[in-house]
Amino acid sequence: MLWIITCRDGERADGAADVAELVDAAAAHLDFLYDERSIFRDPNNHVIGEAVGLLLGGLVLPGVPGAAT
Repeated sequence: MLWIITCRDGERADGAADVAELVDAAAAHLDFLYDERSIFRDPNNHVIGEAVGLLLGGLVLPGVPGAAT
């Protein structure tokens, strides 16, 4: 979703609505990643994937509540 938000084709007339929906969906997913991170449960490559997802989410969507966290 972050890749689509960043690299989308902005020529569609309804592009703003599509982007808003994608941002909302990405923010909900980032909240889930943060709330359910596996740092204390299963120390494997999931921790790396979750960390990268949260980092990129905060960089691509800095205006989303909790992005700095």
